[in-house]
Amino acid sequence: MSVSLNRLRRRLRDGAGTDDAELRQALGLSGEVPDHELAATLVRELSTRELGRVKVSRDTERDDRSSAVPEVMAPPDSSFLGRLSTHADDEDRVGVAELEDAHTLLAILRAGTLPQRRAAALRLGARLDEGGLSNDEVRAVSTTLLNVRDVEIAREVSHAREALPGARGRSARQETEEFDAVLEGLEAAVDEFWAGQSTVEPVSALPPDQRAQLMVRLRDAPDVVLWHMASVLDGSDGVSGRSARHAMLGSVRYSGDPRLVPALVNLVASRHADLVPQAARALSRIEDPRVHAALAAAYERSVVDAERATLAGALALAGDVRGRAYVRSLLASDDERVLLAAVEAMESLATSEDAERLIPLLDRSDPVLLTHVIRALGRAGDARGLPPLAQLRRESGMSALWADAEDAEAAIRALMELRGEEVPEHTETVELASASRSGAAERTRDPVIVRFSSWFDFVMGHVWLALGAARRAVARFERAAGRRPGWAAPLAAIALHHARSDRPPQALAAFRRALEADRGWVERNVYAMRSLARIFLRRAEEVEKNGRVDIARGLIEEVLSLDLRRVPSELRFELTRRQEQLRMRSAA
Repeated sequence: MSVSLNRLRRRLRDGAGTDDAELRQALGLSGEVPDHELAATLVRELSTRELGRVKVSRDTERDDRSSAVPEVMAPPDSSFLGRLSTHADDEDRVGVAELEDAHTLLAILRAGTLPQRRAAALRLGARLDEGGLSNDEVRAVSTTLLNVRDVEIAREVSHAREALPGARGRSARQETEEFDAVLEGLEAAVDEFWAGQSTVEPVSALPPDQRAQLMVRLRDAPDVVLWHMASVLDGSDGVSGRSARHAMLGSVRYSGDPRLVPALVNLVASRHADLVPQAARALSRIEDPRVHAALAAAYERSVVDAERATLAGALALAGDVRGRAYVRSLLASDDERVLLAAVEAMESLATSEDAERLIPLLDRSDPVLLTHVIRALGRAGDARGLPPLAQLRRESGMSALWADAEDAEAAIRALMELRGEEVPEHTETVELASASRSGAAERTRDPVIVRFSSWFDFVMGHVWLALGAARRAVARFERAAGRRPGWAAPLAAIALHHARSDRPPQALAAFRRALEADRGWVERNVYAMRSLARIFLRRAEEVEKNGRVDIARGLIEEVLSLDLRRVPSELRFELTRRQEQLRMRSAA
């Protein structure tokens, strides 16, 4: 007996009914099979038919477009970087996995294509495991792996960090163990969800930092988690609404997991204006032969400038630059949404010829647009971008932009080095003109007795915390901070105490006081910045659930104005994703 696709969808959505016997017979099940097995078989059957329908529609589109605009692949690059391969079976090109020089691998990590950067991170981890690196090389590799901000290679970098010597390697391995525990709990929650024992979608129920970690390391997750997420994306889980699907689609942008290709291809072909760009971004970062055809078909049928620019940038990651001239023409657009999409696309389309087009955009005031312009200049790899980036670092009061500009400068220098070009000498060190210098200067003028008394109160505060006397500890920290107004350490200790005690509002207020006292010290403190980012993200999620979207957006933008280089890549990505989502909701 054959059951129609619409009927299967309706049964999955509505749940139990009077025709269970007929449905069991159609699915080839006996009447003794429990209900949760029936539900699982129903999902598998529906997924199989959906994937078959997507394949048919994709093949039909390919046949219909046989005479469409041909692909325009990027011209061959005869430089060392252009001859690098990430595939072991490519005998005609140099493989990243064959490289021995650590400094060359570090340059590729900063300036290579996405597959090259992924392969370079894994190769660096292998070189650390093999040994044979000099002390200077180990130091350079450790520093880079710990400070790299590229969320696109966060999974590979996290695996490479496990090979670091000493406490840094142990910390990375501990993070992996904690992530494995999260996966174990999530897998059990997914089983309960599909068995009908829970009506709460388990991925969205995760804490925001764990959810962000899951999304950038999704390729390490078991199949059952991926199948569940695919069902949420295509709307067949029976619980998630359109907003939940949109949120998950934005979250999987950097996952790079081929198991999501069928669901993402279906969304790209759906022509929904709010889903196509997000699906294209996620699809473009997956190494799979099905990706290029789906993106090319979507690009050719798109007529909306912002959407088409996003698709052009996604195609460029697959080596197809047919949209380069079109996106360049949009850089003069007066529409902010179109301009933002065009600049984002230039992150994968830009060449050295585009430096002069991008530099004038550094005068814009929108920090989100500026972030994309800076990254596009880094990918362009032209020395003409170095002076304006250095000027931006000198003049910008936002340490987040300062950090992005520093990363872009490093990418330009690395790309020029890999091309064999002469790399300009480093300019003078640029320091932020912030409260950090004034706070440090104020502390150096404190009398010795004041310094001693403050340190004594600070130490006693930690002693009281260890003894469980939280009120006395906070009082000691407050006394230490009161004696030395430019000292952020006691205020950060108060904030960390509130964060550990699960009091986000109080922790948020204390972190703000610490930033006001000495922003530079807080931004350089790894533990403070990681906790600060989690607190701001969690508090934004809480107020957003209460309907205060503007306040949530303000919290996200506040933390994104800081230097987040010491915050894990997955947390930075979750913050930027949430900012994009809240901006869209505010504009609606």
